[in-house]
Amino acid sequence: MRNAPIYNFPLKYSEPEQFVFKQTVQLNTAGNFLFPINKQRFTPDLILEDEAVYYLRTLTFGGDVAAEHYTMATIIEPVFHLYLESEAGAPQLKNPIALPIYFHNQLYQKLLEPTVLEGDGLLAGTNRFLGSFEGTIQQIPPLIGKTALTLTMIITAQEITDETFIAELKKTYKGTS
Repeated sequence: MRNAPIYNFPLKYSEPEQFVFKQTVQLNTAGNFLFPINKQRFTPDLILEDEAVYYLRTLTFGGDVAAEHYTMATIIEPVFHLYLESEAGAPQLKNPIALPIYFHNQLYQKLLEPTVLEGDGLLAGTNRFLGSFEGTIQQIPPLIGKTALTLTMIITAQEITDETFIAELKKTYKGTS
């Protein structure tokens, strides 16, 4: 779905929730911290409602090394991919989120609509956010002795359940995501 004007969102009935995604990788033999795509659940492990729309509001990104060391050590700029468990093979964002530097509460307006899950499969009846980092960070002198590196993405989102708003949104933005 495309971004809709914020003033039209019925947010007064929903408290913002923070979804935290952490991924840790070990130092490899080439002296790099390689983040391959590895889809994992967020915390809290909240089951998303099929009849709701989720408004992503802000993003916070950081790691367990100093910001200047992260920037200096980047070989292949890390990016963040967002998935829904029911559609784990396809990212929910047209472009992954570039992570050249750490940032805090960066405004990010995006609406996500979970897919209705049907059938008897393992995932039927549930849907959750999944995330993954991708990129390569080298072990520079300030990171010598560090054998693992953790990156963290925090997404602040709100659940919208207003049926009239959702119906209008679907009608207005159908096929434009």
